[in-house]
Amino acid sequence: MKKRSDKIMKGEMYEVLELRVSKSMNQQFMRSLDCVDKRYESVIHPGLILNFCSITQSPSFSLEEGVSAVAAKFQSTFYREVEVGSRLSVAWKVLDVYERRSRLYQVCQVSVTSSGSLILERKITNTFIGGVYLERRVKWEKETAYRRSIPLSEFPRQGYEIVGVKRPLSLEKMQLYSGGVPGPLWPARNIHTDREISIRSGIGRPVASGFMFEGYLVELLTCFFGEHFIRNGTTQVVAIDMAGDGDTVIPKMVLKDFSLKDRGNEIEAEIWCENQYGNRIMIGKASVLSPREK
Repeated sequence: MKKRSDKIMKGEMYEVLELRVSKSMNQQFMRSLDCVDKRYESVIHPGLILNFCSITQSPSFSLEEGVSAVAAKFQSTFYREVEVGSRLSVAWKVLDVYERRSRLYQVCQVSVTSSGSLILERKITNTFIGGVYLERRVKWEKETAYRRSIPLSEFPRQGYEIVGVKRPLSLEKMQLYSGGVPGPLWPARNIHTDREISIRSGIGRPVASGFMFEGYLVELLTCFFGEHFIRNGTTQVVAIDMAGDGDTVIPKMVLKDFSLKDRGNEIEAEIWCENQYGNRIMIGKASVLSPREK
């Protein structure tokens, strides 16, 4: 019997995902993000590679009825671009499992390779909601009189601020992104594509995957830094709120620091996504290395 994903412990592995990224798959992803950049006619959008890193993409992923997995924190390092049509291999290893504020968290190290070459490394912290986890959380909130609050550090406003394109969300785009490849069972039913499942999970409405917000940020970084980011970029972000059908997401960044390294010039930036009300829903940082010419 296959082990449930929320029971996988430290040191254990999810089943590896093997797939070929077709042109139609890449284009479907681009439509979900309203992306029209021509560079992705031949190169896989880096945000699509990020999406394959979700534990829900593993062939061995499973949860009991009413329970869903939600990615809460992500850290990524890019190494090189990949051509459309390439085969990818995605592997997950559980680094840690812990409980905080009555929520179960599982930290995974994710490696994406193509033809034996490392494309992307990612560390993703997932939590589980709905079912017994929703009951446990509600009980804990009542017992502790907990009130939800998000301690946001102030983002300095000095420096050069870059504002990305506004991205209106819709259920159709969320289904394109999180519904899987079109087929007899498309779209896959989850908290991002199905109202009933999102209500059962305690959310109340379908919400966009945090990977979508991360995809907007990666696109902004790629548009600004070009191939330097895809080949030598890192990101570390935390999802702090949700957005769904009818909301608008705006990716932004502020350049913070420029330093000279042995390999070249490194640029650091604060990055975030905010909704139409100016409230931040994802915060983090990025760095890009521009290697010295030989």
